[in-house]
Amino acid sequence: MLGESGSSGAAYALKQAPVLKEGGLPKVEIYTKLTCGFCYRAKKLLDMKKVPYEEYSVDFGGAKKAEMIELEYQGRLDELLAA
Repeated sequence: MLGESGSSGAAYALKQAPVLKEGGLPKVEIYTKLTCGFCYRAKKLLDMKKVPYEEYSVDFGGAKKAEMIELEYQGRLDELLAA
């Protein structure tokens, strides 16, 4: 496990994504902060596994940060697990 969605230091999360992209891979969206070590390692793992993802920076607030917080309250955030 690379991080926990509820911890104050890990300001990233992966949305649950039953939607499949081309090639049958799940759609992955990651919310990141520049100073988040968990975010860096998560992106590195996804890159290493060649999993495409869309990254949203939440360093300066805005709509994506509000979306991330809302998803967290709904319990719709997954943690990234490496197998």
